[in-house]
Amino acid sequence: MKKSVARTAGLCAALLLSLGGCAPAQPAPQEAPAASAAEAPGTEEEAAAVSAAPEGYCEVHIAFPDNRESVGTGEDLRVDENGDLLPPARSGAVDYRAEELVTLDLLLPEGWTARLPTEGEGTYAEMLRGPVNLYRGGQCVGTVGYDRFDDEPIEAWEDYGFDAPPADYQGYYRWLMTGVRTWDDSYTLVAQTGRAVSATCRVRYPARLFGDGADYYNKGVLCCDLDLLYFTGIELLDSALTDEQLRVIADSIRLSAGERPFGPPLPVPSIETPAGFRQAEVLFPAYQEGKTDYNAEIYEHSPFRLRMALPEGWTVRRPARAEAAADLFTPMDLYDGETRVGSVGYGTFTFAGPTTGENFHRMIYGPLMLGSVVNWDNDYTPVTMTETTCTATCRVMCKADGPEWEAVSMADRPERYSPAILSYDEKLLVYVAFSFEEGLVTGEQLDGIARTIRLLPER
Repeated sequence: MKKSVARTAGLCAALLLSLGGCAPAQPAPQEAPAASAAEAPGTEEEAAAVSAAPEGYCEVHIAFPDNRESVGTGEDLRVDENGDLLPPARSGAVDYRAEELVTLDLLLPEGWTARLPTEGEGTYAEMLRGPVNLYRGGQCVGTVGYDRFDDEPIEAWEDYGFDAPPADYQGYYRWLMTGVRTWDDSYTLVAQTGRAVSATCRVRYPARLFGDGADYYNKGVLCCDLDLLYFTGIELLDSALTDEQLRVIADSIRLSAGERPFGPPLPVPSIETPAGFRQAEVLFPAYQEGKTDYNAEIYEHSPFRLRMALPEGWTVRRPARAEAAADLFTPMDLYDGETRVGSVGYGTFTFAGPTTGENFHRMIYGPLMLGSVVNWDNDYTPVTMTETTCTATCRVMCKADGPEWEAVSMADRPERYSPAILSYDEKLLVYVAFSFEEGLVTGEQLDGIARTIRLLPER
C-alpha cells in the first residue's frame, strides 16, 4: 500500500491495464484519445504484468491522468430503457495533464475493461479528477476517479454545510458527501490495510433531479489512503454487479502516487539487547483486579505479550494496590533496585475511520490525547515503525495535584512534564503506555527501551 511510483514525465492520458482475463467483449468500445507511442515513449514497457486473480475477476492497473478542468454539470440526467442511469454529461472536454500520477490497482469482474472516456462521452463520479470509464462489453457501467484531500482538522466541518460534526470519512470525502447527489448512504467499511481504508456505499440521486418518481441509486466504492492523502471513488450502475462483486472490488483496491508527503520509513524494532540492558516480558492483561461491567471488554481482549529490553537492575512488579488507572489497564510498576521509576499499562482501540498521518496516533491513543489534566500529546516522536506498528517517545503533562492545590482552579495550576513511551499494534488492536518519573530515566535508557518494544500474541 505504501509503495512509491516514479513520476512519468510527458505521459499524457496514460491508462495502463493488465490484460490477463480481461479481453473486452465484442464489439469493443472505441479507444479513448491518448498520446501516440511516439508522444509517450515507454508506455508499452510500463504496462502492468499479468498476474493471477480470483476466478471470475481480472487484475487491472490504472495510471490516472491529471485533470482539473471538467466536472459534471448536474443537468440532463437520463435513464435508458432498462432504467439504468446514462453517464451524465461533463462541462466540456476533459483536459488531461501529467503533472502528477496517481495509480490504482484493483480487481474487476472478468470481461470488464477500463478506458478513457471518448470525446463527448459522459462519466459517472463526476466530481472526481482523472475519470476513467469502466465497460462491460460496449456499455459504460461505471467510472473511477480520484482526488486529494488535505490535512485540515475535521473541526472545520461547519465550512462544508454539515448540521452536526461529521464522521471522519464524511470529512475527507466531503465534496462527495455534501452535494445534492451524495455518496453518504449505506457507508460500510470493508478493509483496512496499513493506513488505507476502503468501503462500499450507495450513490443517491434525489428524485427531484428527474422531475418525479423515486430516488435513484447507484453502487459506490471509496478508498482513502492516509499516507498518500489521496482517495479514489468508483460509481457503478446498480444493475451491473452484485453486492458481493462490489465488496471484492473494495477489498482489492491499492492506491499509490508519484510523491508521498511523509519521509522514509523508520527503523523496525530491534531484537538485539543493547549493552547494559536485559530482556523482559509482561503478559497483558496482567491481572483481573479493576475489572467492571464498564471495562470488561478490555479485560477480555485477547491476551498479548509486551517484550522489551530494560536497563540492568530494573524489574517489573505488580503494584501493591492493583487497579485500573484512568485510561490504562492492569498497570505494572517499573523499579530500579528499590526505587519506583515508572509504570506501564495497556489499552485497546478500534479504527474510527480515515484520518491524516499527522493525526493517526491521536485516533489510536484517543483517551490519552484528549485530557486537560493529564495529556500525552506532547513532543510525540516516532522511533521505530513497521507496516502495522509504531513506537514513539513523548511527554506526559500533568496538572499539579495535592492538598496544597485544592484552593487553586485546575486552569491556574502549573503543568508538570515527564518522559513517556507509546507503542501500538494494528493487528492486535492494542497499545502500551510507559510513564516515567522525571529525572529517574536518562535519554539513553528511554531510547533503548523504545527501540526494543514488540507487542506479540500470547503463545
